Amino acid sequence: MSGPVKVLVVSDIRIEPEQWSLLFSTAALNLAFVEVVTYEELVEAAERESWATIILRLRGTHLTICDALGYLRAIAPDLPLFVFASRSNREELIAAIRAGATDYVSEEDEQELVRVVTAALENSGGKSASKSIAAGQPGDRFLAFIHESVSEPLACVSVAA
Repeated sequence: MSGPVKVLVVSDIRIEPEQWSLLFSTAALNLAFVEVVTYEELVEAAERESWATIILRLRGTHLTICDALGYLRAIAPDLPLFVFASRSNREELIAAIRAGATDYVSEEDEQELVRVVTAALENSGGKSASKSIAAGQPGDRFLAFIHESVSEPLACVSVAA
């Protein structure tokens, strides 16, 4: 691999990229983290850059996990997308996987996140799977749906008990 592998972190709480680098310090990959907090930053980053993977660390305050997954799946169907949840939640896990998450990992198990993200990046050879983000057009209808849902989170999946 030449140069760092770019990882986008979508979070509602800004964390310094150095903290992500420290978390992934055991990975044998040269990773560069960029974090976005708002919907506008997500769209700008998705359109401006190509990413090897994306980690979603959302609690639904600005953008729900399902909204972010839906947007990202529409523009980059092959991109590995990982949900890093504040706690294990069966309903959220099912909804995230149905919405297109590659994997769902609780913050209680940080090393599992490192393991699954590293495995996905090693399997892809660190190549950007999001070529379609910079080149693709998700469509105005879908962008309008995502933008509207930011102010009023939607349930993307109903989960039977």
